[in-house]
Amino acid sequence: MQELVTAGLASFGENRIQQAVERIELFPDVEWHFIGNLQTNKVRFCQQFYLIHSLDRLRLARALNRRAQDWGENFKKYWFKSMYPVRPARVDCSRNECGRLSKKILLECPPTWKSAV
Repeated sequence: MQELVTAGLASFGENRIQQAVERIELFPDVEWHFIGNLQTNKVRFCQQFYLIHSLDRLRLARALNRRAQDWGENFKKYWFKSMYPVRPARVDCSRNECGRLSKKILLECPPTWKSAV
């Protein structure tokens, strides 16, 4: 990764929280994206991510919003919602539910969320 950063790559994605935490410590100035399935109990590790690409349920949005309020100014305020998964069986949100879920998230978590569906 050091070679990529030295070459000028500024954004990286990770799909496992444990690996991401280690890499973020090694490369704190890189823009990090979380691209994997995020469990609610792992939200506490998400402060350093610039974008979350796997928001698929209201419970997760609420947990992220609660943490974001605790993190304050250190937290990036814009989250990305990828509601159309390549493998739908791996997420809790179907295509038919995406619009309703997005509206609920925007209503319940307005200070933190930005829709990008």
